[in-house]
Amino acid sequence: MAPHGRLALWLLAVLVVPLPMMVMTPGLVPVGRMLQLGSVAFAVALTETTAGVVLLLAAMLLGPAVVFAALLWVLAGIAMRWSRVAWAVAVGLLVLGLLVPIYRTPFHPSVARATLLGVYR
Repeated sequence: MAPHGRLALWLLAVLVVPLPMMVMTPGLVPVGRMLQLGSVAFAVALTETTAGVVLLLAAMLLGPAVVFAALLWVLAGIAMRWSRVAWAVAVGLLVLGLLVPIYRTPFHPSVARATLLGVYR
């Protein structure tokens, strides 16, 4: 399959696949959520101050997110050898994530488990 197929599969994996997040409490969220939270923390550190825990929090979120994103890129390349199976699994995980609360959200104010839409809320 073409390289854009690998990129699309990787983006879907980054936005959907639940991976562990250990910041203050354990969580199970997509890499996209880690990147989102880490980017916000980094922006706050740059605009406000780097004193305190804000920069540490950004590093704790962005570091694992970049590593997980790189691993998902490698796995997307391997999965493209079986592209029909890979896409079936990816779409199945997307549907599962949208319908069943499989994510554990450590920073959510009201619920500990959420669907994919609840994670990015």
